[in-house]
Amino acid sequence: MKKQEKKITSIRQKHFAKFMLAIVLITAFVAVNCNRTGITDSSGAPEVLSTNPANNAEEVALDAMLTVTFSEEMDTTTFNTTSFNLQLDSSPVPGIVTFTSTTVTFIPLDSLLRGRTYVATITTDVADAMGFKMPENYVWRFSTIDTTNSGEVNIEVISTSPPDDTVNISLAPLITANFNEAMNASTLNEETFILRQGTNPIPGSVSTSDSSATFIPSQSLSYSNTYTATITTGAESVNGRTLAANYSWSFTTIENPDDDAPEISSIEPEADADDVDINTTVSVTFDEEINPSTVNTATFTLSQGSNTVEGSIEYSGTTATFIPDENLEYGENYTARVSDEIEDLAGNNLSDNFEWQFSTEDDPDDNPPDIIDADPNDKANDVGIDVIIAVTFSEAMNPETINRSTFMVMEDGPGRSTRAIDGSVSYSGFTAIFTPSGPLDFDERYFAVVTDEVEDEAGNKMNEDFEWDFRTERRDDDDDDDDDDDD
Repeated sequence: MKKQEKKITSIRQKHFAKFMLAIVLITAFVAVNCNRTGITDSSGAPEVLSTNPANNAEEVALDAMLTVTFSEEMDTTTFNTTSFNLQLDSSPVPGIVTFTSTTVTFIPLDSLLRGRTYVATITTDVADAMGFKMPENYVWRFSTIDTTNSGEVNIEVISTSPPDDTVNISLAPLITANFNEAMNASTLNEETFILRQGTNPIPGSVSTSDSSATFIPSQSLSYSNTYTATITTGAESVNGRTLAANYSWSFTTIENPDDDAPEISSIEPEADADDVDINTTVSVTFDEEINPSTVNTATFTLSQGSNTVEGSIEYSGTTATFIPDENLEYGENYTARVSDEIEDLAGNNLSDNFEWQFSTEDDPDDNPPDIIDADPNDKANDVGIDVIIAVTFSEAMNPETINRSTFMVMEDGPGRSTRAIDGSVSYSGFTAIFTPSGPLDFDERYFAVVTDEVEDEAGNKMNEDFEWDFRTERRDDDDDDDDDDDD
C-alpha cells in the first residue's frame, strides 16, 4: 500500500513539473513576441510623468530644450524627430533627439521665435523596453517669451574694444562689444552694429561668438579721425531681450606718420624708346603702394599729338598699367602722362605731373619686290657657254622662296622642244644666281624665268613673272666656215 502511494506521488510530481515548464515557455514566447511587434495593451503601456516646458507654459526661453520623463525605461530605438516632434504653425521645427533610460530630450537646432506658441508631440510609435507602445499621442503646448510685454530686464553692453574715448587706434581695428548674456547672431549685422566717421557709415561685416559681436571694416580707416560705433536696440539675446537704448562709444585713429610724396621708380616703354610694338601697354611703377581709387583714365593718360588714346587702367601691387582699347598707329610719337592727383595710401600726392614720350614701329613693308638687273642682259648675243645667269632684286629676299622651281633657265632651239637645263640656284645679298651644271650649247637661244612666287622678307611676292632671253656664242670653226664661204 505504501509502495503504491509513493508511486502515485511520484507521478503527480512529474506532471506538475511538466505543467510548470509549459507555463514558463508560454510566458517567454509571449514576451518575445511583445518585443517584436510592440504591444499596445494599455495595461502595460508607458506613461508620461512630466514635461519641461510644462503644458501651457508661458514665457519659455528662446534657447529652451524640451524634456519628457516616462514612467519606465524606454526603447531608445523608437525615438526620433518624427516620434518626438515640435511644430510651429503646423510646420516641423528642426532638431535632434537625445535620451537616457527614462528621459528623452528634443534640442531645437535654432533659437525659438519670440512670442509664439509651439506644439510638442510624443506619438504612439514610441515603446518601452518590453515593447509596450503609448496607447495614444501625447500632446502639449507652450508659448515663448515676448520681450515687449514680459517686463524682462534688458541686456547690457559690459565692455568694448577699443574702449570709449581711446586714441591712437590702428587703421585696421576689430571693433568688439561684449554683452552680459549670449546673443542671437541673426540680429547682429551691418544694420544693428554700425561704425561711422562723422555722419558717414563705414562699410564692413559683423561676426559673433556667444556673448560678443565684432565689426570688421572692409577698408582701412583714415588717420587722425574719430569714429563712433553703435549697437542698436535691434540686437537681441537668445532669450529675445534687447538693449534699453542704442549703445555708442568712440575712438580716434593714429596720426598720419607718412608725409612723403610717392615717386615713380620705372616706366614701360622707356622714355624716348622707338620701334615700340603697336600693341604695347603703358605702365608706371611707384616706390610705394598707391590708393587705387586715384589711378584712373583721368590721372593716367596716353595721347598722340592732340588726340587722346582711349583705354582702361589696371592697378596691381605698385604698378599701374594703361591698356589701349585698340592698337596704336604705326610710326607715330606718343606721350604718356601721370597726374600729380595720384595719392599713396597716406593721402600724399605725387610732387608733380610726370610725362614721357616713345615712338611706335614703322609701317611694315607691303611693296612687292622688283628685279632691277639681269645678267646676261635681255636679248644679249654671243654669250659665253660658261655663263652664270643672275638677277638682282630691289630689296632683300626670302632665300627659301628662291630655288629651282622659281628661278629656271630653258633652252629653245630650232627643231627642238623647249627644255629646262640642269643647274643650281643660290642667293646672296640682293642677288640670285643660276649656275648651269655644265657648259651651254653653242649658238643656242636660252630664256630665263623668275616666277612671281619669290618673296621679300616681309612676305610680299613679285607682281608677275620676270622673263628674258639671250643667245650663246658660235663655235670658232663655225666662224671659219663663214669666212671660207665669203672667199
